[in-house]
Amino acid sequence: MTDVQTLLDAINLDGSQPSLGARLRAAAPAAEANRRGSDELVAAMRDAGLFRMWRPKSLGGLELDAMTGVRIFEELARYDSSAGWNAHISNVVDIYGAWFPDSVSERVYAGDHHIYSGALNPPFIAAPHEREGGTGYLLNGRAPFASGVVHADHVLALALIPPATEGSPPDVFFTLLPQDQLVIHTSTWETLGMNATGSYDIEAKDLFIPADQMVPLAPRQVTAPKYATQQLYRLSMWPLVSALAAPALGVARAAIDDLVELATFKVPFYTQRALRDRDIVQSQVARAKAQLGAARAYYYEALQQAWDAVEQPGSSLAQAHKHKIQLATCHAIEQSAEIVGMMFRLAGSSGFRRGTDPRSKLELRFEKHLRDATTMTQHAFGSTSRYESVGQAMLGLDSDWPFFAF
Repeated sequence: MTDVQTLLDAINLDGSQPSLGARLRAAAPAAEANRRGSDELVAAMRDAGLFRMWRPKSLGGLELDAMTGVRIFEELARYDSSAGWNAHISNVVDIYGAWFPDSVSERVYAGDHHIYSGALNPPFIAAPHEREGGTGYLLNGRAPFASGVVHADHVLALALIPPATEGSPPDVFFTLLPQDQLVIHTSTWETLGMNATGSYDIEAKDLFIPADQMVPLAPRQVTAPKYATQQLYRLSMWPLVSALAAPALGVARAAIDDLVELATFKVPFYTQRALRDRDIVQSQVARAKAQLGAARAYYYEALQQAWDAVEQPGSSLAQAHKHKIQLATCHAIEQSAEIVGMMFRLAGSSGFRRGTDPRSKLELRFEKHLRDATTMTQHAFGSTSRYESVGQAMLGLDSDWPFFAF
């Protein structure tokens, strides 16, 4: 059985064969140029169990706790931000299996090889449809940002049934779309950063979805037998929110590590002192480490407290825990971007160059770290707009963020 240490060893192990982390780092420039991860390394991640950490053991998963999962996403992102990102996306889709009936769990989630993507906005338009063998819906529409979709088996999405009468609200559902029946628009992911996530647009054209594969978008208690007794799934959607920050923290750690290595040999032009001998570098690299440590501590504390709060069967998260996870996620992403920007500036001309430094053979990743960290600040679930959402609730106002209901 794959355990936590085996997963970490697969990422970090030093030995005669390159570790998975080293392979991911070496392949990152090609993955970015191709705007997707390599088939070989995605398969290696799958075989190491990195896409089934939050799947129930009864369905072939590892069922790790929430804190261990995000720790591993963070560790992956030290080597390749996109690998950490796509691993977290696939794993959080596993958590949504708790919202579907057992028939879907067995059909879509069972096994040790599945990989998932997600594209939650805008919803696909659904129309009731009957065919031989069962009833369901025909889905049509297009949605962006399906991270890792070329390697996914299914995509978590939203589906909307238009109201029958004018003025009535539509019915909105979670659904799981089979990847091999979607059109994937691979020309749509040209971005500042996170290019290797392959977060392409997907399109459905009269795609039939069985009725049991559509569940209402609404707050719920987990009752499915394979999930209801397990602590992880009582966190509802909040591991998704929390996990967003893990790749950002990993990139910030990598930026500090890279700057420390660069500082040992780089002598800036027109000077005679190495970077490490300059007061401003000494001060700012230490401040960055403290800043990152504080952000990580608050982040892991929020998730641990939420985890402890749902220890008992039938328990659910209080609003205070949801608000703290949201704040910790936003803060970790924001602080990570600030740290990366600081390291970029300290690196001087090495910050904006790509390739390998000819003197030290150090791979120059500062500009990639900056682009990736900046891109991650824009996700709706982790952007600075969510400070307002929490602040509204703190001040006794109705929050503009509907997901606090989940």
